[in-house]
Amino acid sequence: MKKIILLVLIFFNVMPNIKQGVFSITCTSFANAQGAGEGYGSEPGDLSEVHLCSSTHTTIEWDEGEFHITETCTIKNTWDKDSKTCIEDPEIMADCKRVITNTSNGSNPPPDDGDEDPNNGNEQSSGNGNNTPPPPNNNPPPPPNNTPNPCSTAAKAGGTAATSLYNNTSLTSRINEYKTNLTNWGADEHMFGIGYNSITGAYQPSYNNVIGNGNSINGAQFTFDAGYSFYGMVHTHPNSSGPSATDLSELFKSGMTTSYTIGADGSVYALSVTNASLFNTFAGNYLKTSDIGSDGYFSNSSSLNFDFEKMYKSIRDDAGQSWGDATAGALGQILADKNAGVSMYKLVSNGTFKAIGASETTDFTTGKTTFDINKCN
Repeated sequence: MKKIILLVLIFFNVMPNIKQGVFSITCTSFANAQGAGEGYGSEPGDLSEVHLCSSTHTTIEWDEGEFHITETCTIKNTWDKDSKTCIEDPEIMADCKRVITNTSNGSNPPPDDGDEDPNNGNEQSSGNGNNTPPPPNNNPPPPPNNTPNPCSTAAKAGGTAATSLYNNTSLTSRINEYKTNLTNWGADEHMFGIGYNSITGAYQPSYNNVIGNGNSINGAQFTFDAGYSFYGMVHTHPNSSGPSATDLSELFKSGMTTSYTIGADGSVYALSVTNASLFNTFAGNYLKTSDIGSDGYFSNSSSLNFDFEKMYKSIRDDAGQSWGDATAGALGQILADKNAGVSMYKLVSNGTFKAIGASETTDFTTGKTTFDINKCN
């Protein structure tokens, strides 16, 4: 009696992921099976190789207004008996997946080819000419990052404005004084106001310093020459934390345009209003007195507290970033998520302020999501 060899092929359903460029998922061909059947490069009733042609993933990307679109489709390969090879057929495309993220670039997208096939998700594999299956792919591409992008055009413009004001020569000596003396001033925050003369276009630091915890800031606390109105503030954070929810609230209530925070570790952050109308809406929804906790960040009753804590702790513990970067990155990402009309910035080594938020990464094998600080270019 002839022995019948049963060939069992186990295919793993590979979750489609977005990745720059082109990548393939390959397995092997198997020499086996009497009467293996049509469609696999064999003739019924003969001993022959079973060839399973791979499915190739191809990715195209384009920008459309404020959005970046990435689309990945599957190109099916078919077995050619004459050449005994797998041949790619670009006209057979299926399982198209699209991811859309915010950007600041704009261009016309390519036309939709209409070849999406959501029901086709299994990948078959190509022959390698021997009977040994290749090793499994232990480093699959990560899932796409769908975190809203804090690097919008408005955010970048706000960074330019924050840089220009910070580097204004009328403020330089006062800022340097704060950097030099901060560690000697103890736990109390120190702050000076920035005045602006709308007629001359000049800026002026306030003659006085205010010492306190940063609550209830207003222009009347600072002394300027006649013709100057309260425009912004520079203050210290002796514990080197980033700008807080309290700082955000005082930015709104006082009518300031920009608020700078200097840490004892030398870090400098800024909050800058980019759209007053959007900021007004955000403040009405999320900066009520009950939303601010005793630590200066969001209270347990705030609807923003869960996301802030999740991102802040992951940036600090998983990514190993400083307390300042962790708090600033988490709050900056929330402002981007909510289109708050105000952005978070950090002073970088070249003397400019760059918008910051949080980047999100999901481990493909464990499913764990972590965050790190995202500094915009």
